[in-house]
Amino acid sequence: MNKSINILDKEYLQWVKDLCGRYRQSQIKAAVKVNVEQLKFN
Repeated sequence: MNKSINILDKEYLQWVKDLCGRYRQSQIKAAVKVNVEQLKFN
């Protein structure tokens, strides 16, 4: 039973890392788009 929980924990940790990475990439893309629009405005 502990082995399956340990595997699940590893999968969960990997999922959280992936989710954080996708969130960070989305933030970067949004910041770039805002900067491009600001440059167009000026």
